[in-house]
Amino acid sequence: MTDVAVLDAGKTHTRLYVFSEGVRHACATMETPASTHEGVPTLDVEAIEAWLIVQLKEAVRHFDIKAVIPVTHGAAFVVVDEAGNRRAPVIDYEAPVPEEISRAYDRERPDFAQSGSPNLPLGLNLGRQIAWAEALGWIGPSDLLVTYAEYWAARLCGIAASEVSALGCHTDLWNPWTSSWTDLARTQGWADRFAPIRPAGAALGQVSERVSQLTGLAGDTVVHCGVHDSNAALAAMEAGLPEAQNRMLISTGTWHILFAPRANRANLASERDMLVNVRPDCTPMPSARFMGGREMATVAGGQVGPADLDAVERVLAAGQMVEPSLAEAGGPFPGRPGGFPSLSAADAQALAVIYAVQMWDVIIDLLLPDQAPDQIAVEGSAATDIAGQLLATLRPDSEVWIVGPDCSPALGAACLVEPDLPIPKAAQGTRMHELNLPRLGAYHDAWCDRITGDVDER
Repeated sequence: MTDVAVLDAGKTHTRLYVFSEGVRHACATMETPASTHEGVPTLDVEAIEAWLIVQLKEAVRHFDIKAVIPVTHGAAFVVVDEAGNRRAPVIDYEAPVPEEISRAYDRERPDFAQSGSPNLPLGLNLGRQIAWAEALGWIGPSDLLVTYAEYWAARLCGIAASEVSALGCHTDLWNPWTSSWTDLARTQGWADRFAPIRPAGAALGQVSERVSQLTGLAGDTVVHCGVHDSNAALAAMEAGLPEAQNRMLISTGTWHILFAPRANRANLASERDMLVNVRPDCTPMPSARFMGGREMATVAGGQVGPADLDAVERVLAAGQMVEPSLAEAGGPFPGRPGGFPSLSAADAQALAVIYAVQMWDVIIDLLLPDQAPDQIAVEGSAATDIAGQLLATLRPDSEVWIVGPDCSPALGAACLVEPDLPIPKAAQGTRMHELNLPRLGAYHDAWCDRITGDVDER
């Protein structure tokens, strides 16, 4: 079985993994660096690349790597030449787009029915970033555009490509229902500027001579077209879970994204950050999200850690609550000023977990207002037993599963290269059971009444 290296370039952390003989090896992690250019917040891709070269060189000492695939966050694009060399800075999606550019863009962007993309703040709609980059003069007449994961593939093999799970990530550029470019992408000429679309996991070519010399990777190491991280996590989750007819999947990291394959398209309210993602096979995926990882860290005072059941009970007894929204971007309560009490470290950790679970519950009802999902599965940084048990207590009509830490975007990406890759036992789901928390129901009802007035009628 081929040893596969996975570059996981997330918004908060960047990691390198190697999958060897079905085992995931976490080789290195760094905080994703940021930079600025002409006053514009950007992604420091040069620092990431320098780190990647060093880490690949170290990994080659321990593994016989024959394939590399990138998996990255969405809402990013890179201006390149035909060989994948960067031609302009890479805009950070949290950069505030100038108001005059944003207003002009809003007059041109497609409606939700066509794109499945909500009108999002900052640079979260990729089309808005492209309009800004054009205004800055960062896109030349012969330049190509590539999605972010494919930029990293191009840096490794010199072949520029684009991919649909990234193009379908609230970009305004892709119609998920017809698997084609939106009117905006066509009329602005952007559809013709993107590098050719290739399937996620497709072999693009062998590593370049430069990369081979710098890292020690063999010259016949194959570089594969990358994938959007949430879609990769979704695939990994599904591989490790029992079958279910009506499934809800929650992928957690900087963003908490809820995927509802059976959701009715008519129930998607774009103003509440409900959207349509696109799977690598071009299948539309009704979704909703909020910046849960960022908000949990804010409540917890920095780093989110495991919550203690005694602390959970103290928070419930005291009626201490988080009110959304704490992050500027995304979520079902846009524009609502949030807040939270100052607590001890243990109680703040518990409050952060309670808050995330409550948000999941509200969003599940938004996506599936007329039916309880048979199965709810949670993966990622917030996928702890206490979170799963709290969710199971709030939603007794659904099976709740926590998927282990080895289930990740990296695993989903590696499976695109090696479809028969064994799913590690730690990546398989564990069913959660209800807790004896009599106060939870009344607490949650009071929270819902405070936040929405009548979100939960149970």
